[in-house]
Amino acid sequence: MVLNDNYKWNWYQFYDQNKLIEVFQKLGEIEKNTFNEVCQNPNHHPIQIIDLGREARRELERLKIIDHESVFSFRLEGKLRVFCLFSANEMSLLWLDLNHEVCPSFKRYT
Repeated sequence: MVLNDNYKWNWYQFYDQNKLIEVFQKLGEIEKNTFNEVCQNPNHHPIQIIDLGREARRELERLKIIDHESVFSFRLEGKLRVFCLFSANEMSLLWLDLNHEVCPSFKRYT
């Protein structure tokens, strides 16, 4: 989990404790599924590093995360996304993206 308080996708940006609890509850519900079940939900999917926004790619370089080809995105509601690194059977929380900026979509309502 990236906790750099100077970075915009950090977990400190969520000042509403109740909302943060809700995020973790939603992640807990997702965690009850198998990886295949998670991947069948179109709201949750891997994203190739090359497809991330320029700022996100720079942040991965700054964090020295160079051994991953992709990150995993969980769409929790509206623009709210949680990004994770994944390998084998483990997901590691990376970013809390409140405004869908890590991998911007130009589709309406995303």
